[in-house]
Amino acid sequence: MKKVSCLFVFLMMIGSISSHASIDQAERVFQKNRSNLNAYLEVVENLVDARYYFSAVPFLKEYLVRGEVKKSKQLDRLLDEVVRAVGIMQFEVMPESSLRHTNSPMVKYILAKKLFRKGNYKEALEHIRRTIPDDHPIKPYVLHLQGTALSLLRDYSDAKYSYEECMDVSEKAISSAKYIREKRQLQMNRDYCVAGIARNLFTEGKYLEAEQAYLDLEKSSQVWPEILFDEAWTSFYLKKFNRTLGKLVTYKSPFFSHIFNPEIEVLQAMAYLQMCLWGDTRKVVDDFYNKYESQSEKLYSYINNKGNDFKLFFSLPELTLKRNISDDNLLKMMLQSLTYDPAYLEMRDAYERGRREIDYVKKLKRSRFRSILVNNLNDVVILQRDLIGSYIKKGLSTLSYRVEQTFAHMSYIKLEVIRNKKDQIYNAVPNTERTRGDIQYLERSDKQYFWTFNGEFWADELGDYVFALRSECGI
Repeated sequence: MKKVSCLFVFLMMIGSISSHASIDQAERVFQKNRSNLNAYLEVVENLVDARYYFSAVPFLKEYLVRGEVKKSKQLDRLLDEVVRAVGIMQFEVMPESSLRHTNSPMVKYILAKKLFRKGNYKEALEHIRRTIPDDHPIKPYVLHLQGTALSLLRDYSDAKYSYEECMDVSEKAISSAKYIREKRQLQMNRDYCVAGIARNLFTEGKYLEAEQAYLDLEKSSQVWPEILFDEAWTSFYLKKFNRTLGKLVTYKSPFFSHIFNPEIEVLQAMAYLQMCLWGDTRKVVDDFYNKYESQSEKLYSYINNKGNDFKLFFSLPELTLKRNISDDNLLKMMLQSLTYDPAYLEMRDAYERGRREIDYVKKLKRSRFRSILVNNLNDVVILQRDLIGSYIKKGLSTLSYRVEQTFAHMSYIKLEVIRNKKDQIYNAVPNTERTRGDIQYLERSDKQYFWTFNGEFWADELGDYVFALRSECGI
């Protein structure tokens, strides 16, 4: 046992010595060639060897922006390694012109994402299609982006092929992933590709096939809660309104307390409306107004008044979620939804790792180079903080806008209820009392099970709930 411990300590000492040697070499290169931007790559090489990835970011950025950049395998390799360690956001804010100076697969993916967000789907595909090696770590995510772009371009056949390849490549990468964080990201990417096939079919209008394809996604997946809403829409288009309502009522589970989607209530009201259940429809509409109307106006003003105070928005989740406020608080619900998102968690994780690296650098011997590293790192961490703050602000603005849109939809639904009830009175349709639910109105496929709940219940799983209401249209 002592031999193992001694060997471990010895290896740690070797690693520490190697790390300091790399830092010392980086400092020597920088001091000797401070005015030579081309020497920055050697500085980055040594910082990467020492695993000071965040420290390397400013040197790489400055090299890409200001240098007479020549594409090289060294630049590509260093960019791949640094981006993989610090995340894509630090480089995603860079100008497109600077990102075009390299053949780095990571940077090609970043550039494609920027173009994708601008709606330039064809150009985005040009940067990633058949240009990323099959064994590269970014390949699974490239295939997902590729499938989504092809689907938006209505090339459904190629989109399906990309999603299927994405599932296979992601699965292989999961089995060889070393870190839990990496494994989790790959699992989610694979599941988004599973959902991508179903969404593809839905967009094509193949609703029955889409319904079956959605069932291929495991309920244990982190992706499943948001996909449940897509499934509800598929059932709605198939006129299976009881199944739509069943899927939507699942969101009332405490397990889904982090999900905020005002369109859930809209679809619920629309399903009741299609079944001519006027009282149920009106109740959904009224409940939505009672819950959100006064809060929505205040929140909208609050977001606008804070402008681009990204430091405040960065701190907002911690300040709000730690307070003892009602679970129906609109800001709290929105922040819970945003901070549960994998993109937020990844950005926040990078922020914390960047802060830790500052502490490591401060332990180095005092020198001008150390001061430069600390200042650079502070800039990197502040940028990461502001990127997170920007994400929170944009997310709140988007969700706030969706709430306002939902009020418009609910107003229309309310008018439809009034119009139909008026027609019912004019046509002297009797308002008969009857049993609300009946098993005869349940439908299921081979992939769905009927559970009688004769004294049993699921303690740790969520089922596919189905209402058993009969339509009152034409009664």
